[in-house]
Amino acid sequence: MRKHSRIAIVFLLLAFSLQAQAQHRKFLMWKVTSPTATVYLVGSIHLADPSIFPLPDPVEHAFAESKVLAVEADVSNINLDEAMGLLGEYGMYGEGDSLSKHLSPETSSALDSFCDKHGLPRELLESMKPWMVALMAEATSAQQAGMDATSGIDMHFLNEIKPSQHIDQLESVQFQFKLLASASDDEQQQLLASALKSSDDIGQTEQAYLSGDVNALAGELAKVEPRSYYQRIADDRNPAMTDKVTAYLSGHETVFVVVGIAHVIGDNGIAKSLENKKYKVEALTYTW
Repeated sequence: MRKHSRIAIVFLLLAFSLQAQAQHRKFLMWKVTSPTATVYLVGSIHLADPSIFPLPDPVEHAFAESKVLAVEADVSNINLDEAMGLLGEYGMYGEGDSLSKHLSPETSSALDSFCDKHGLPRELLESMKPWMVALMAEATSAQQAGMDATSGIDMHFLNEIKPSQHIDQLESVQFQFKLLASASDDEQQQLLASALKSSDDIGQTEQAYLSGDVNALAGELAKVEPRSYYQRIADDRNPAMTDKVTAYLSGHETVFVVVGIAHVIGDNGIAKSLENKKYKVEALTYTW
């Protein structure tokens, strides 16, 4: 009887701990208004644990009242043949070339260790460029940690779209493939080495995101290497995105914008840029 009682107490304490963690989750959303329009701005993580859903009611209500969902790229409606073509063009080596020819012995050894640990066939990666292998390593670690792309914040809203709403792309899938492949050989190797080094910490970004702690998020994003590449794939895209949001604010519709959280926060982020343009920007935080 005492043994069963101890087990029951352990489960109760565990349940209380999990409930306490859930109660400390904070979701960030920015409300931007002009005299004619309202834009809700949400920073996304593209890989997440399905247990984060449902999102706070005010966030879901804001989406429901919006006429437009604006995302970086509409990956819910991608043509598979087109995607495979882009993958081959930007992410794969041609005949006579291979991944191993572009890696240092240290990075190659780290990749071998990663593949052994995660049950990933090393030989299947040989035709891929380092930037693509880096993304695959992150996705593999995330998936084995209970996260997946179908639970990303952007995919959640893409899957919730109603007939009365329409989807607008701030960029395109082709643009993003081309941007990811823009890294030099040296940058790609640094990116892969960084991804392999941080693979065991994949959940920390999600934890920072769910805590609603902008400083913690900025700290996680600051770990991404190389910084020259990160500048191109993050900060350098923000002005064009800000211009698109500014155009929405010049219209007469309510728009729900979902982009990577890296594009929203910080001095170079969309929220701050809109504030500098003298729009009313309200940072909203919801506990759920």
